[in-house]
Amino acid sequence: MAAAVAQGLDRKMQRRLKQGLSEEMLYAVRDVFQTFESGTGILDVNSLRAALKSLDHPISHQEAKNLVHDLDQDGCGGIQFYQFAEYLKPILLMDDMRTKIESYFDEFAEVLLEDDVSEPTSDTQKRYLTKSSIRAMADKVGELLPDEEIEEVLQYATDGDDKIDVKTLLKICKELRLY
Repeated sequence: MAAAVAQGLDRKMQRRLKQGLSEEMLYAVRDVFQTFESGTGILDVNSLRAALKSLDHPISHQEAKNLVHDLDQDGCGGIQFYQFAEYLKPILLMDDMRTKIESYFDEFAEVLLEDDVSEPTSDTQKRYLTKSSIRAMADKVGELLPDEEIEEVLQYATDGDDKIDVKTLLKICKELRLY
């Protein structure tokens, strides 16, 4: 298996794993796997923990032990590349979606001053989505979104100030299972 990973992914594995993962993600997973496997073609409990920590998804020793137990289909004492990639697929896709949501927020959010501030500073400026920025975002992605629906979103997501910050946007998107 180590040789197959080192030389690249075989076609069957590429097709299976690529469903949902971009080629870039797939190669990143392969690079992480190669970094932490010790020439055996598998990740044991400790190398799995190190690999996941490098991807900002740390798990405890017991969680890693349970994961290896659950994924180790052939009893080799670790998980192979395709098992590692399959496990990571939903995690990476959620991270990717969150990044896209944050990117849209950054692109369309308006800088607004906090109440009762006459001189703007970085501490008093906050970024929010408003009715006009939500309209611009919907127009850019080609979504036909009537003003009434935008107002419903603002009414649902705000406490009457008609401004959505990035935390609130991520919370709404998570509730809608967008990531």
